[in-house]
Amino acid sequence: SMSKIAKLLMLLFTTVLVNVLFAQSPIPAPTNLTLTPVYSGDRATVKLAWTAPAGIIGLKYNIYRKDMTGGTTATFVKKYSGISGVTYSDAAVTRGKSYAYYVVAYKNSAFSAPSDTQQITLAAFQYSAVQGNITVDNGGPLFGVKVQVIAFLNSTPPPSSFVAITDSLGNYRIKLLPGKYALYFAREGYIPEYFNNKATLALADSIVLTGADTATADAALALETPPSAPANLAATVINTTYSAQVKLTWEATNQNPAVKYAVYRKVGGLNDTGVFKKRFSGISQTNCVDMQVQRGKTYSYYVVAYKGIVVSEPSNTVEAIVGPLTYAWIYGVVTGDSTGLPIRRANVSVIPVATPAGVVNGPGECMNMLTDSLGRYAIRVTPGQYAIYFCAPGMVSEYYNNKTTLQLADKLTLATNDSVAADAGLAYYIAPPMYYLTGKVTDGSNNAKTAWVTIFRLRSNTFHYSTMGTRTDSLGNYKIKVKVGDTVVVFAQSMDHTFLPEYYNNKRTFAEADRIGVTGNVADINFVLETKPVFPNGISGVAADSAGLGVLSHVAAYKVKANGQIEKSYSVMAASATTGEPLTL
Repeated sequence: SMSKIAKLLMLLFTTVLVNVLFAQSPIPAPTNLTLTPVYSGDRATVKLAWTAPAGIIGLKYNIYRKDMTGGTTATFVKKYSGISGVTYSDAAVTRGKSYAYYVVAYKNSAFSAPSDTQQITLAAFQYSAVQGNITVDNGGPLFGVKVQVIAFLNSTPPPSSFVAITDSLGNYRIKLLPGKYALYFAREGYIPEYFNNKATLALADSIVLTGADTATADAALALETPPSAPANLAATVINTTYSAQVKLTWEATNQNPAVKYAVYRKVGGLNDTGVFKKRFSGISQTNCVDMQVQRGKTYSYYVVAYKGIVVSEPSNTVEAIVGPLTYAWIYGVVTGDSTGLPIRRANVSVIPVATPAGVVNGPGECMNMLTDSLGRYAIRVTPGQYAIYFCAPGMVSEYYNNKTTLQLADKLTLATNDSVAADAGLAYYIAPPMYYLTGKVTDGSNNAKTAWVTIFRLRSNTFHYSTMGTRTDSLGNYKIKVKVGDTVVVFAQSMDHTFLPEYYNNKRTFAEADRIGVTGNVADINFVLETKPVFPNGISGVAADSAGLGVLSHVAAYKVKANGQIEKSYSVMAASATTGEPLTL
């Protein structure tokens, strides 16, 4: 219809009018681009400056850069964007390289044409260097020397290559920035030094580098003084029931903790033609044990001390003859003392006490065996002196010849191929009769008290080795089993903590407590507990409900430090749930 056509024409006219009125004019290109190099040591910065298009505010700029070192195939890439001013410094450049730049202005979505393109070549940095040759003092070139450069105050620190290792000809070369330096030379086994044979950095001669110059710094390192040879090397053959070992000991003549020891061994005697080979190394102490030896062979040893690659002269050489192992036998029968009948599966322990010279049994090498159905046993041992221990279920254990302790035990001394009989008759264990220790716990008004009663069993009348305890009944009575022959101390403590605990007979400490010997039933070990006193700084009161009836309560008092922390606490239970009997803290 005509109305729709009119509306379309009006819309088209409005669009054209808006585009005409608000069309953005093209942005002129920036001009007069200049590049200025700024140098700082081995680093450089390119400072860019340009002239902005006239008459337009709010412009921003993108900088495009091309690395000319890449040749003609290199392309421009946007390096920086959103720049508001007309200068910029590009620090991401390298001395000795060439770069090309142009700048584009933009506002919103409108961009200018590129500015003029400018190119710059940054001057290469001329490093200084130090080089030299390291030799052995009065000798040839020294490989593997660590050469370290140390920058003096106010000098530019060396680059990452400030450490060099000499090559097979003893040569080194280190690239450096201009500055003042000290040189330090070190290699394991040689005495380290600073340039010009100085011992400390404070005394070290310096090398001054001012530009593209090369300084020479040679050095000759002296070998460290070798450690003194170990002295008085001795070898001891250690024979055990199952193996043999050689223990070596020597004396240290060096107090330097960096000194280690190496042990050399050959199979054969001192005058044999065998070859010594290193057996152990890195030993810090002055002894070692060679456990890889065979019976029936002879071994020779010497020891050297070393620090790094510097090795001492050998110690004296010693010989260790590891002979074939010889044995002896201990045998016997274990029976019941009163019946004479054999005891099956009785345990027999043979305990080494002493051994002949030159033969050492391993520590705690106790040999055990169970008797057979006829009570018999036979144990093979190495020559030496032994104690024998017998025990069996339901029997009283003993040492050989009816002795009660290892110290009192009769010892058997056995030589090679000896065979010694050692019988034992064990007594049957009879449990001692049990008795009761009884008593009552009350307060000063003869009221029964609920208390915990503890019995301490004593050894040597002084030290307790076990405890037994029980609680009194509603009448305050208690009963505890005791064994005849015991000596005991009895202690009672009220369960409500309102009474002072005590040892029997109103004693306050274990040391003064009465010792009670048990020969039968022990009665009337009674306690009359005293109420805890209310001290001048104590707290007392009654715990009751709103009706005035006593309430069984737990009351605690806390001692508080100045900083609010709890230092100590005291607590007590109200004595009666019906009367709220006064309580004391």
